[in-house]
Parts: sequence; C-alpha cells; structure tokens
Amino acid sequence: MGSSMFGFDDSLSVTAAEEEPRSGDGDLRDGPRGCLRLASVLSLGHEKPEIFPEYAETNLETGDNFTVLCQGQTTLKWKWPLAENEEYQNWTRISEIEVLPKNANYKYARKLVIQNITYPYTGFYQCLDKNADSFDENHGSSIYLFVKDKEHLSVSDAQVETITVTQYSEAIIPCRPTASDVEVSLTSIGGQITLGEIDEDGIMYRYDPHYGIITNNTKDIGGIIFLCYFSRDSKKFSRTMILDVEKINHFLPKPSMKEITGGHTIVGDKLILECRIRSETYVNIVWTTPTGPPDSTRMRLSSQKKIPEQTILTQNLIINETTLRDKGMYYCNVSDNQNHASLGSLNVRVYAPTEHFINLTEDNNVYTISAKAGDDAVVWRINVDGHPVPRFWWLNNRNEIIMALKSDKYDVTSSATDTVIKIKDISITDHGNYTLVAENGFEIATMSLFLNVTDKPQVHLEGNTHHMVDEKDTIKCTCYCKHASVGSLNCTLYTPTESNNSPISTTAGDPKIDP
Repeated sequence: MGSSMFGFDDSLSVTAAEEEPRSGDGDLRDGPRGCLRLASVLSLGHEKPEIFPEYAETNLETGDNFTVLCQGQTTLKWKWPLAENEEYQNWTRISEIEVLPKNANYKYARKLVIQNITYPYTGFYQCLDKNADSFDENHGSSIYLFVKDKEHLSVSDAQVETITVTQYSEAIIPCRPTASDVEVSLTSIGGQITLGEIDEDGIMYRYDPHYGIITNNTKDIGGIIFLCYFSRDSKKFSRTMILDVEKINHFLPKPSMKEITGGHTIVGDKLILECRIRSETYVNIVWTTPTGPPDSTRMRLSSQKKIPEQTILTQNLIINETTLRDKGMYYCNVSDNQNHASLGSLNVRVYAPTEHFINLTEDNNVYTISAKAGDDAVVWRINVDGHPVPRFWWLNNRNEIIMALKSDKYDVTSSATDTVIKIKDISITDHGNYTLVAENGFEIATMSLFLNVTDKPQVHLEGNTHHMVDEKDTIKCTCYCKHASVGSLNCTLYTPTESNNSPISTTAGDPKIDP
C-alpha cells in the first residue's frame, strides 16, 4: 500500500471484468440526487487517461453511493483517500472493476465504485497508469469529491497538527473542509489573517478548498501557530496548526549506534540500543531488527530526545527478555522531510548463559618490535574479544606486574575491547618479553610480545692522558656491552694521521657484560 501527500490508498481490489455497452453516454452515478452524464470522447491516441464525468469536483452527502469511470490507452489503477479511523473503513466500501471501454478510442477502462461514502473520504480520486509509482497530472486524471456531513466540517478531526516545510518553500496548511459550503478562516497570534492579499512584506495566504491555505510565509526558521476555523450556519469547529519551518538540509550524516547496556547481553537480559544522529531538522527513525520490524509485545521505542544546545537527536530501542533470535544486525534508518536518508547498522551479540571465551589479537599483527636505545617509545595495542568481560594486566620483561597505569617508563590504558601498553624512553634494559594476561572468571589467556633493543658498546680507556712522541706506552681499553647475547668483543685502537686512521697494536680480552 502506498500513499501520497493526502494519504491516497493505491491498493487494488480487482474483481472479474464486467462487460458493459459501448454507447457514448451512460449513467455513471448511483445516488439519490440525479446522475452525471458522460462527456464527449477525446481523439484517438490520447495518452492521458480520462475520467467520466469530467467535473473537477463533485458534492456528495454522507451515505451516498458513487461510481466513476476512467478510460485510457494503458492498464489503469485508482488511488483514493485513506481513512485512518477503522470505523469509517468498515462503513465505506471502495472497489475497482476492470470493464470494457465505453469508447472505441480507448483500450482499457476501470470503474471505481464507492458505497456509503463518509467524510474522511473527502479528497482527490486519481486515475493513473497501473505501473506508475506516483500520480503525475500530466499523465493522470483526477476528480475531487466533497462529502457533506452535518457534524463534521473538517476532513481531519485532529485538534493539533504540525506541518513541516523547508525555508523559502511554499507551505500548505491543510484546513480542508468536508463540503464546498463550509467557510474557512485562519488566525494567528497577530489576529485574523486576510486571505488572497499580499502584504507589504510580500507575504500572502490564499485559500483552496481542495488543499487548504497556501502561503509563502516561510522565510524565518521556527514555528508559527495558527488556528483554522470552520463554520456553516450555527455549526463551528477549530483546529490548531503548527507550521514548522526548517533550515534547508543538503544531506543527512550516517547515524551512529551503540549498546547502552554494555554489549554483553545474556539470554533473558534487557537490551537497550541507541541510534544517534546530528541534524538541525526533524528526522524520522525507523528500526529494523534481525527478525524484522520491532516486536511490540516485548520491544518498545523511546521518544526522540534532543541533547540540549547540540544538534544531536537520539532514540533508544528497548528489548525485554532477549532470546538468541535477537542477535544479529540492527539497522537505524533515518530520513527527513527533504528526501534525505541515511542508514546506521550494528551487529549485536546475545550470549547463552554458559558461553565464555577470550580472544587476544595485536592490532597490526606485529608481535615483535625492534628499537634502538634512545628511541622515544614503542606501543602495542591488543584487541580483546571476550565474554564475560575480561580483566587484564601486563608483565614487564622481568616478569613483574606493571602496577602503575602511568609512570616514567610505562603508560597502560584499557577498555572493554582493547588494552594499550606504551614503553617510553627506550634503553637496552627494556630488551625482552612483555606478557598480557586476561582473565574472565572462566579461563585465562596470555599473549607474549618481544621487544628487541640494540645499543652501541661503551669503551673505557685507562692510562696516562699525556704521552711523549715516539715513546712506547700502555693503554688499557675496556669494552662494555649491555646485551646478554654478546659472544665476543674485539677492541681496536686507532691513531689519527694526516691521511687516515691507523690501527695500533692491541691485545684482545674477554668481553665485559654489563647486565
């Protein structure tokens, strides 16, 4: 079922074809107040379907029956107003019948039959191509039906209605009467509004009984409150209309979604999801769950909330007593009144009561890092996927627990989904294995990471600092290396000359290992 601006129902209730005579004239109205005659037939090949009778509007009364014919060159369908009240849906019956054209110039014909018409069915009845998605007056035809009702002067009984339009666009305030003899007027805070005249600011309100009151007063963003008055004889009725003028929007950003309840829902728990979007205009949010639209028996939607002084709108989906069927993809489809739409998604997990696990992965799949002494820092980020929520701690290269989350040597930050260790001011003593330990009450998982640190050996000379030219002397050279994997060291001394560095006699010894 589709609907237009005025709520047209495009559903088809097709019955068997009914053969009728092909005479040029025929009675097309069943009712107590006479009949409407067929108009002259248009020329062959007219693509636009034609409605007979051709009157732009017709006045009926509550309880009347009405039949109207549409003929065209393609298969046809009808659209009509849709009553929201189920009582009137049951009282008024509308059906379509595919019939033979009354004029040989047309290939197809479709008759609309209305029984016991009631005032909510006041509006346009449109005939269009069966494959058309929407009504186009250049390729379709319509007739407007008024339904006079002694008790109801307005097509809608809603006491308050909000109409949203964009800045600088034309606005239609739907003060639609049920009959053409109902008088309609409009007032605002400033008093009664004169219809059909342009004021000094170029603002105009004009009245069309088929649509209501049309205005160009949409320059300023915000809301305007109107009262629409209906009267006939001594009968009066009024409705409050709020005209909400929005800023022109060029797009809608992608909404974000998250689990308010923490992301570790167990079967039977309550699950709360949030859809959040940044928008300066009104938006409509439609949720889709893994099983389709929200199940109203155990799911409900919160009202939209606007964060104060921000252009952020949020809405929550609350699911009571979750089951394993509730796990999967959730979608938040957001649209505005300016034909923009965007879609957010979130994969939700629901766990069985006995389910538990821990998975640890390095963010870049780098489990060994090589660094030089003097480097500023090295960083590992470990992604944690576990249930129940694990707690974790780090062991340094001496297998000691890193107690402080922030120190001169280490920075450790953790969340429910990852943990990060930063080793600062790299020195040769930082060389070795670092271990992450995770535990969730059911199991323990570990991950080992290796930091390879390289450094230059240190040389210490012992002997006189001043030497005589051409005299032999002894200098003791000690080479230190802070690296446990050193095999042997050779210490060679060079004496500078004008052309190059020349080696001098040395004696090798065992390396000095400085732990």
